[in-house]
Amino acid sequence: MVVVALAAVGLALLAAGPASAAPAAGKLDGAYIVTLESSAGNADAATDDLQRKRGFRARLRFRRALRGFAAQLTEEQAERLRDEPAVASVTPDRPVRALGEVDLVPGDSAPTGVRRMGAATLVTARQASSVNVAVLDSGIDLSHPDLNAADGINCIAPGTPARDDDGHGTHVAGTISATNDGRGVVGVAPGTRTHAVKVLNVEGKGSVSQVLCGIDWVTATRADANPSNDISVANLSLGGTGPPVAPCATTRDPLHRAICASTRAGVTYVVAAGNERRDFDNAGAPDLPAAYPEVLTVTAMSDSDGAAGALGGAPPCRADNFDDLYANFSNYATTTAGAAHTVAGPGVCIRSTWPGGGYATISGTSMASPHVAGAVALCLGEAGGAGPCAGLSPADIVTRMRGTGRQNSEYGFVGDPLRPVARGYFGPLAWAGPPGTEVPEPAPAEAPGGSAPEGGTAPASAPARPAPAPATPAAVDSTAPSAALSIRRQRLTTVVRKGLAVALRCSEGCTAKAEVWLPGRTAKRLKLSRGARALIARRAGIALASSTRKGVVLKLSRRARARLGPARAVTLTVKVTVSDAAGNRRAVLRRVTIRR
Repeated sequence: MVVVALAAVGLALLAAGPASAAPAAGKLDGAYIVTLESSAGNADAATDDLQRKRGFRARLRFRRALRGFAAQLTEEQAERLRDEPAVASVTPDRPVRALGEVDLVPGDSAPTGVRRMGAATLVTARQASSVNVAVLDSGIDLSHPDLNAADGINCIAPGTPARDDDGHGTHVAGTISATNDGRGVVGVAPGTRTHAVKVLNVEGKGSVSQVLCGIDWVTATRADANPSNDISVANLSLGGTGPPVAPCATTRDPLHRAICASTRAGVTYVVAAGNERRDFDNAGAPDLPAAYPEVLTVTAMSDSDGAAGALGGAPPCRADNFDDLYANFSNYATTTAGAAHTVAGPGVCIRSTWPGGGYATISGTSMASPHVAGAVALCLGEAGGAGPCAGLSPADIVTRMRGTGRQNSEYGFVGDPLRPVARGYFGPLAWAGPPGTEVPEPAPAEAPGGSAPEGGTAPASAPARPAPAPATPAAVDSTAPSAALSIRRQRLTTVVRKGLAVALRCSEGCTAKAEVWLPGRTAKRLKLSRGARALIARRAGIALASSTRKGVVLKLSRRARARLGPARAVTLTVKVTVSDAAGNRRAVLRRVTIRR
């Protein structure tokens, strides 16, 4: 199962299982991606012909990065399409979820991650990149005053603006390019034009076919009649497990084929490594698209003070991490092939833009990836001029971003090539400072999967791992946290016996209260009330870490269990109220029908 960054803040989710565990693979019921042969002629005409012949309707069409379509098919239709001469492959769709300086304008601030990579200081910042950056995510708040955002394409609800209804995409866009305008925060490349490509829904979830729709649009900008919209860099803070990776020339994975075609068209893809604390380049169940060798894959490191030296203590929102150490939730590489396209970026307690004109602090490789995407954009050009990456192919840009920077004992972190750890390879910390400040990368002290010590004991050149410092409360503000609630399909008999399983997520550290209500008519029929709605389950005091999905079971009251036992189906309303340290609150409601 391919699991997208926001997610349910894409790759901003953390897994609690063992480091070696891989998410379970899966597919979307009845959903398929059909790839056409090059001999099929016009893709639209071939799709129309197959629709008439086999009795289905294409949901999404792909014309540039991939030639084909996505559709809901019966097993018989899928088998018959595989026999069509015009069809190259029919594969199940998979789910994805929620990877020159100027003066800093008074009133603006440079987040620690932007400063840690050299893109800003307390008084200076870089300028806008000369290229366009696409954010394939949950959309972007197109009216946020701190962003220079353009509407690209909405692959969730085609034909409508790619507005962000989750928060993840807006946060990613701000790290790339929040403007230097005297308010809020600045990004790595302040003021750079970001294009909203919505491939994730309100819960930070989507499918491979929707990601393909976004990649297809990005690729098409390189060949259309409007040179001003050409996308040069695409950030994908999303992903999950998929099939083993094969070379571009032989792969039958539609997502990989699309990435291969899009990089040939000149787009550099920057991808979050994932937050499952495992090897993203696992041969049997790789994280995709992170494991594709054509992309620049970004792991997360922890920084709390915007400076090297491991003197900052614990990050303010996560006391379980340390300054200048690999992030304890980050995926990593364990093969030479995986290490060859891996870098690190700040990904812990990152403050950036949020829908509604606000700001939020969240963590994940989803937050590390846009730091590097911004650095790639600056390398391509800044303030209207060409940069050192101008004219390079995406493959050469990947090599350059890994091979230059300040990779020395004063700049890096425990887990980089100079201070390897046994867990895996996290790559060098990317550099986004002005041209001329780079220093070549030295040879790694240990190859991926070597025998270097784990975490606590670093090589002599590394800063000592600091002792845990008390968590510092996040700054108090008046912005309520954003909350996400998801409820998987489950049987009524299970709900009555064990409780209703839900998953919660908060945009910052918060406390949640979850309640389950029956509508008045149903409650009256089941003799749980006289016609008013009935509270049948409640759990308060649920602690949620920033952007971490947490599963919770809401056990029904004894009376509700007795009354619901004989029912065939029931519609419930689940209400979750989250509150942050400043007392700001937000409520989310979801209606769900549970059947026997």
